[in-house]
Amino acid sequence: MAQINPLGRSLAAHALAHRTDDRVPLRAAGVVAPGSSRPDVDLYRYIEERGFHFPRELVTRYLVALRTKPFALFTGISGTGKTKLALLVAEYFSSVPGTRATRREQPDDGDHDFYLPIDRVTLRSGTITPGRDQLDYFNVPAGATETFTANITNVLGAHGDITFRVSSLVAGGTRHLTVQVPSSVRRAFEQTGVGERDYLRFEIVEEFKRFRVSLFRPERELVDIPPEDRYAFVSVRPSWDDHTALLGSWDTGLERYVRTPVLELLLRAAREEADARAAGVAPAPYFVVLDEMNIARIEHYFSDFLSALESRRADASGAVRQEPLHLHGADAARVAWTDHLGIEYEVPERLAIPTNVVFTGTLNLDDTTWGVSPKVVDRASTIAFSAVDYAGFLAGAAADQAPDPLELPQEATRAADFLGSFQLATAEDSHEVGRHLGPFVQLNELLVTHGQHYGYRVLNDVALYVRTVRDMIGDSPETMHAAVDACVLQKVLPKFFPWREDRGGLLVTLLEYCLDGETTVADGVHAVDRDALLARVRVDHADRARHADGRDAWMPRSAGRLVRMLRAIG
Repeated sequence: MAQINPLGRSLAAHALAHRTDDRVPLRAAGVVAPGSSRPDVDLYRYIEERGFHFPRELVTRYLVALRTKPFALFTGISGTGKTKLALLVAEYFSSVPGTRATRREQPDDGDHDFYLPIDRVTLRSGTITPGRDQLDYFNVPAGATETFTANITNVLGAHGDITFRVSSLVAGGTRHLTVQVPSSVRRAFEQTGVGERDYLRFEIVEEFKRFRVSLFRPERELVDIPPEDRYAFVSVRPSWDDHTALLGSWDTGLERYVRTPVLELLLRAAREEADARAAGVAPAPYFVVLDEMNIARIEHYFSDFLSALESRRADASGAVRQEPLHLHGADAARVAWTDHLGIEYEVPERLAIPTNVVFTGTLNLDDTTWGVSPKVVDRASTIAFSAVDYAGFLAGAAADQAPDPLELPQEATRAADFLGSFQLATAEDSHEVGRHLGPFVQLNELLVTHGQHYGYRVLNDVALYVRTVRDMIGDSPETMHAAVDACVLQKVLPKFFPWREDRGGLLVTLLEYCLDGETTVADGVHAVDRDALLARVRVDHADRARHADGRDAWMPRSAGRLVRMLRAIG
């Protein structure tokens, strides 16, 4: 540990009994986070060793979805492992070592000394604001201004007795104090190199009248962020109607920011992102898992997140820009929070969602939940958990699954930057893999006649997904076609829910296309008998469709889903 300031004195050994904040002394911050270490196995094996049975192709689709779009939705019947998969992936990748964070010494006030933090307002205008639990060190009536004498002991260029001015006012029923630092001391700050997060230490010589003031510079050390601080599991509540449920809010009465687990994670991820970029490496990933996301209206409490994520764009230098989330407009010099490790984070007025954060939400599609709007579906990759393989689960057959065109190489799941590096979908992706997108383009043309087609944004998202599969798995025709099939399954079909009316036989038309690669047209109208079509389709335990004669469907994943949707409609 480096000694930062030879002038600073050691911390007082006793704490003030009425102290209420959560600042943590450097040497008494609890257990220091151990160094993160990767599991010795790939992700597939990691999941299997914990007793869970998921097709590797489904796991792959989830990983590629997160790598190409930071928001995924899991749908399906209860008990199929939606939440478990999201948490297992979060746990696995949270063990990827990230950049180490700086933990600063947090001084404790005592009976005869206290510490006032220097912030940007102090450096600019000379004002220090004591905390609410420090008001008793001063005896200034409300509405009054008084002075006290301080002997400066170790701020270079400022020595001897100097007069400080203290003002007291009441606003909103709450008492506030401001201490004005004399200009001579502020000039000394420049000579000493005083900065934000340094402190002025006040030792009481004569109560309320005379103090001894010295500069205190906290010691610092680097610590690892433990894996459990890299993901947040949140159970959505029916009462949520705005973003404060996830981001917290400024409490004017308490004069502090009321935090949430999601906000704390975003602040940690922002620190990781900034430090990693400065070091020239990819930041470690952070995860938010929202359980039963549609038990409240997603458009109400998550709309700001959706808008911010969708606003991402590349500037002239290639850097990612986005519209930030608004957190507060507090007239405070600096709103900060110190976590259980003693790491301090600033709560800014506006916060951009870090690009190393991915969101996964689980949905229960029943009468107790809200429907999901097209706005939400269009901005997410939706993965259905409808296939149940009891035989494979009981036999423990996951470890012996046959290779799939959409299965990642096992070592690829161990790549340190697999989910930390952010990719932005652009038209270049569409141009680069355009020759593989023909099936998706043709399917979108079928949607045009029903007014259900997609715009350029979704095409670019699909292209980025296909390009990522090509780069990580290979460019064989089978793999490329399987990637397009997965995009239809995750981007197009979630727009149509089983209980909705089949508008003009659209689902039947889509099923015929996904089954045969073409559609039947009579007099300019797609015409096919629904029952006859369903009669020649078989769906296996993995939810993939085949012709009755055993041939694979043109898009087996999407066709299997469409069969289940049509049968659910009845």
